[in-house]
Amino acid sequence: MIDSAKVIAAGVVYDGDVWDLCNYQNSPDAALKIFDILTLSAAGSETNCSAVITNEETTEKFGFSSPAAYPSVSVINPDLQSTVTSHYLAYSAVDICSHCLDLYFTASYIPEMTADHIENILKTVIRTTDILLKNPSDYEARSEFIWAASVALNGSTRIGVEGNRFDTHLIEHSMSALYDIPHGAGLAVVLPAWTSWHMSMNPQRYERFARNVFGVQRGEEGVEAFRNWIVKIDAPVSLKEVHIPENGIHPLAAHIFRTIQMAGMQELYPIETLTDLLSSMR
Repeated sequence: MIDSAKVIAAGVVYDGDVWDLCNYQNSPDAALKIFDILTLSAAGSETNCSAVITNEETTEKFGFSSPAAYPSVSVINPDLQSTVTSHYLAYSAVDICSHCLDLYFTASYIPEMTADHIENILKTVIRTTDILLKNPSDYEARSEFIWAASVALNGSTRIGVEGNRFDTHLIEHSMSALYDIPHGAGLAVVLPAWTSWHMSMNPQRYERFARNVFGVQRGEEGVEAFRNWIVKIDAPVSLKEVHIPENGIHPLAAHIFRTIQMAGMQELYPIETLTDLLSSMR
């Protein structure tokens, strides 16, 4: 909802179709002031200047980043989220983790302090999610969870980082645009398959993740532990679980590829690679 408010706020003062701004190339120069009261923590939009929105007519899911889109005031009260359902808590947890993992695994360089910061966010989300699934009213756990959501995408995890991308988000945005599934649920499906595929490109980072987040030694063990945690919190890990049929894989790959081209990443993700990656999610 905050992202929708950001797009509306920009559209009111933009002389044209606001969708023109949602292509990752243009961005608004001005917007109305935004005051938000958070009822679900996941996207981190309350403390950043980005927005992502779906165009239901074109089945496209794009966005923008602009200093004009920073909320003027964000109210983050843990008590307001004590009634979030267990499924949406799980989806939110995976979404928060994805904001860390996309950057962590794809970056060519991360300073030690920033890497420690990212790993602490991940451990906090995993620990507090397990607590909140048992006791949704645990104020301390809820406070840490929602602060982790904000910090994961407020820019602090990018300090000193070089060469990072948001690969799993580019893949998942097509899934939720075409099939109207919760973003976090789609990421829960994408992340285990993507990390298994991507691990060979940055093996030392995956080994560090395994050791520092899950207390195991090999990258493969870390990826497996993360997948097992997703299953444990009852989030989906297959296309079947989010009702994407097998005959939908090729159209979905083509849809993703268009976004990949916009990002200039077609050499890393040719259509054949995307098709194979999606097939591994069945």
